[in-house]
Amino acid sequence: MRSNSPFHILDELFKSGLRGADPARLIQKILKLEKNNLVVQKDDDYILYNLEKFDEIVVIGAGKASERMAEGLYDVLGTYITEGLVVTKSRRFEMIGSIRIMEAGHPTPDERSVKGGIALQNIAHQSNERTLIISLISGGASSLVEVPRIENIEEEEIKLSLNDLITITQLLLHSGASIDEINCVRKHLSMIKGGYLSAWMYPATALNFILSDVKDDRIDIIGSGLTTYDESMFLDINKIIRKYGLEEKIPNIIKKLVQLGIDATIFETPKSKELVFDRTENVVIGNNQTAIDSIIAIARELDFNTKQENTWVKGESREVGRRIFQQALRLSTDAKIQKPLCVISGGETTVTVKGDGFGGRNQELALGFLEEMKKCRVKCSNIFLLSASTDGDDGPTDAAGALASYEVLEKSKHFGLSIEDYLARNDSYTFFDKCGYLYKTGHTRTNVCDVQILLII
Repeated sequence: MRSNSPFHILDELFKSGLRGADPARLIQKILKLEKNNLVVQKDDDYILYNLEKFDEIVVIGAGKASERMAEGLYDVLGTYITEGLVVTKSRRFEMIGSIRIMEAGHPTPDERSVKGGIALQNIAHQSNERTLIISLISGGASSLVEVPRIENIEEEEIKLSLNDLITITQLLLHSGASIDEINCVRKHLSMIKGGYLSAWMYPATALNFILSDVKDDRIDIIGSGLTTYDESMFLDINKIIRKYGLEEKIPNIIKKLVQLGIDATIFETPKSKELVFDRTENVVIGNNQTAIDSIIAIARELDFNTKQENTWVKGESREVGRRIFQQALRLSTDAKIQKPLCVISGGETTVTVKGDGFGGRNQELALGFLEEMKKCRVKCSNIFLLSASTDGDDGPTDAAGALASYEVLEKSKHFGLSIEDYLARNDSYTFFDKCGYLYKTGHTRTNVCDVQILLII
């Protein structure tokens, strides 16, 4: 094994995962241009698009990784692309060929999100049967593009505002709701999500490339299902609101709109048999496993006995952190297991915010890990953890995640920091910042959810 410190190894492994999940490379891997034919690999099959049948090729997109996807697409198609617009969180370029890049708000939408959403809607709506629209969608799109729902009922206009959507989004994020639940609500309050973008694109031919940041690559959840049918119902929103005790907190206009949907006074989101999906092809280009596969390959090169946890990581962040430490302790004391050992897992946890602190789900997971380590009577100086988000943004913070080990625990004791107090305040960022063990990557331009890397030396 190379003579690097465990934290350097964790950094090297995580960044290998980012390289493996580079959206530009993933696009180029499945897409090629042969004369006037665009050849797309989907699973073990190939889809052929004769570009001579189209008067224009339009690119649209939204998500944290979508600018990088646009780079990969432009490298293949170049001047075949007529025009385009991609909305992302932090752009590197203003233009990629004829594709304009625009920034918008995340994790809650802002005025730029509405501007971007309406612009994408207009581009899609202006297309026709001789238009090929290529969509580039990745996680973060749910916030980055928005068109608030408007309904006219018996001469009364029911118009959601951006503030209404921000309020419900923040309430759900702080409640500990899952991404499935959050996006169920988002889809029904929008005129671009839950399949509505496909409705605006029809009758154009739509080829949609999607980078997955969710379990099982459910394209109805990624970016709130912009280009696929929605199986959730208005009735599900009521259940979610009651589940998290939000009845008295959400705006009254949202309650009214949801009830109109339940009563079938207004339309549901587009469902599976809708005509608008007849000319749509969705292709998943990569996912959490893509990053993990790259990490595994490098870990083995570094002579680690490598193991992957096959269960998608979910649940309350601090509880997951505690469970990971208990697993690490068992593995550490098992003489039958070859060391050094690297255990890799992926998924997305949630944080139920009860305090007024600052942090993200990966940082809180690492803090829960340290809390459990603190209880251990055995000195665990051979156990090291990195939990981080592949997009570089752990919640609202500028860190991707945090590092945890016996060394971090000892430093926190030296500074007189109470893990329990910081957990109670949901203040994991401040804790790790004071200890010096925040993990920062900057914007990675990809997004395939979170990764946990556990080393036992």
